[in-house]
Amino acid sequence: MTSRLFIAGCLLLGLTLSGCSRERCVTFEMVATSDVHGNLFPYDYMRERGTVCEGSLARVAAWLGKERRQMRGKVLYFDLGDNLQGSALTYYDRTADYSGLSTPGLVLNDLGCSASTIGNHDVEAGIPTLDKFIRTCGFPVVCANLFYRGTEATYLDPYGIIEFRGLRIAVVGMVTPYVLCKLPASAMEAMEVRGIAETAGKLIPEIRAKEHPHLIIGLLHSGYEGGIEGDEFTENEALATAFDVPGFDVIFYGHDHEAHCSKVPVCNGDSVLLINPGAYAENVAKTRVSITVCGDSVLNLSVSGTVESLSGTDADPDLLEKFAGNIETVWQYQDSVAGMINCDISGTEAICGPSALTGYLNGSMMNDGSCEISLASPYDRSVEIPAGNVTMRQLQQLYPYENSITVMMLEGSDIVRILEWSSSCWMNTITCADDTLLKLRRSTEGFETENNVFEFLTAMGIDYTVDVTKPAGQRVCVTCMSDGRPFEPERKYRVGMSSFLASGGYSRFCEAVGMSGAELRKKELFSTSADFRFHLITNLAVNKENGRTVRAEKMSNWHLVPEDMAAEALRRDVELLGGN
Repeated sequence: MTSRLFIAGCLLLGLTLSGCSRERCVTFEMVATSDVHGNLFPYDYMRERGTVCEGSLARVAAWLGKERRQMRGKVLYFDLGDNLQGSALTYYDRTADYSGLSTPGLVLNDLGCSASTIGNHDVEAGIPTLDKFIRTCGFPVVCANLFYRGTEATYLDPYGIIEFRGLRIAVVGMVTPYVLCKLPASAMEAMEVRGIAETAGKLIPEIRAKEHPHLIIGLLHSGYEGGIEGDEFTENEALATAFDVPGFDVIFYGHDHEAHCSKVPVCNGDSVLLINPGAYAENVAKTRVSITVCGDSVLNLSVSGTVESLSGTDADPDLLEKFAGNIETVWQYQDSVAGMINCDISGTEAICGPSALTGYLNGSMMNDGSCEISLASPYDRSVEIPAGNVTMRQLQQLYPYENSITVMMLEGSDIVRILEWSSSCWMNTITCADDTLLKLRRSTEGFETENNVFEFLTAMGIDYTVDVTKPAGQRVCVTCMSDGRPFEPERKYRVGMSSFLASGGYSRFCEAVGMSGAELRKKELFSTSADFRFHLITNLAVNKENGRTVRAEKMSNWHLVPEDMAAEALRRDVELLGGN
């Protein structure tokens, strides 16, 4: 019996020694970018030709090349989404480049991207544009929480497995459910986005059991915490996911544009690294991983991270040369003349009352949106476009966002509440011309407006006044519809607005209407397939081809009262802002 025990012990010792001999220790880096928003090359296409910008994937390429040489190739690079909207280049790629290949995808290929997820702006760009990107990418594009509505089928693979230096690395992607907020209801009819923590809680154990990975990496397009919350979703779930879902070894996250790196606790007593590179490729998130494995087992794991600034890093000259044709094509596109306009367009005028700028936007929406009433606002106080030729660059400065026109069915009283809210965001109650009318605050450079410019909404289709001597909530008086019909507070009207407002994407707007985002989206009648800017471009181009000038008229259907008092107060307010 003793001899048998001795033999068995020797066999066990042999197996143990044999297992130990298969131990491997690997040290490598994982790097991530997020929210690049079309900053592929170091140029600001919204400014004059040749203007440079701080961040770009061309700079990331140079930094990655150096890092890979130092690490002898042991670097994995990931991207966290929001590549397909946000710049003139991505707009050109979506609306004018019919090559069938996505420029953001081509550049990520050139950087040796190992995997990516998608962001809300990638979905907003439209399914054809998203599919073009996915077809172009030579790496897995994963997203676990975007489902075909009513099914368990995901639009993209929920995760990918990367074989790297003898390691099996599972990469799980997710997009913020906030994408529901950013799109009109009709755009998401076939899709649904589920909570990130909820989806990860189901998926991570399945990946562990099925794939036996050495590491599970999260690529979350969702901010740290907070943001917009409602019955349907939470915008920013990175911290909640890290705490509630054991099993991640590193979580890269983005969306909130806030660079961050910290170890956070997990509900089972472990901790996990949460790291965000920030936006516009101005930084990269870098992690250093040292892992010892034996077969499928992880014997030891050490993870650290830093956010590395790319300030001072020159763009990769090889990448710039390779894409020189793409770069020049977009400069030419921005320089091209979209059409002609009959009068000066001024952002400063647009924050002071009736203006040609809001008249142009509202008029275009009324013509293209089949609505009875429209709501529009300026988007940049500094925009100044003289009468005559309008370039693509100027048009994008005038309307920088890629929202579609959405028509809602709202009651007259809803419209009055919206205008009351807007005036309360922008105007103080005054008693004489010496009072400050615009809500201003001091800044390092003097004065600036207290609230966002796009909160100054104006309406077309109704005649109304805004009495600046009355308290907030009691200023707006609608006299009639602009065609002479009576305006009825209890009647429902077809109201055109940006898809961003219509989808409840701005919580203060929801408060103004007195509805949640979900309730507001139920009021939608339809949304245009093309974005609003595309409608402006098309109208200018058609008129240009026929030798006509597009007419922009200063709004005459509403005004501030008392007029003389308001005009004198505004004159001084604009001087404080440094305008004319």
